[in-house]
Amino acid sequence: MSSFTSVNPTTRKTLKSYRYAPVSELQTVFKQSQQAFLTWKALSLTARIAFLAKVGKQLRHYKE
Repeated sequence: MSSFTSVNPTTRKTLKSYRYAPVSELQTVFKQSQQAFLTWKALSLTARIAFLAKVGKQLRHYKE
């Protein structure tokens, strides 16, 4: 299986190499993302706001 590499354009240093995913793995991820979207879509606006507030709090906590 081949791969691709992410490079910092300023320093030209390799950041990380990634393998290409096989089609079967992509299909699984697409199905999972569709289910996650349907779950999210079913939440009330109030529940979404509360969830995103928690995410924001965590991001601020771990901010560099």
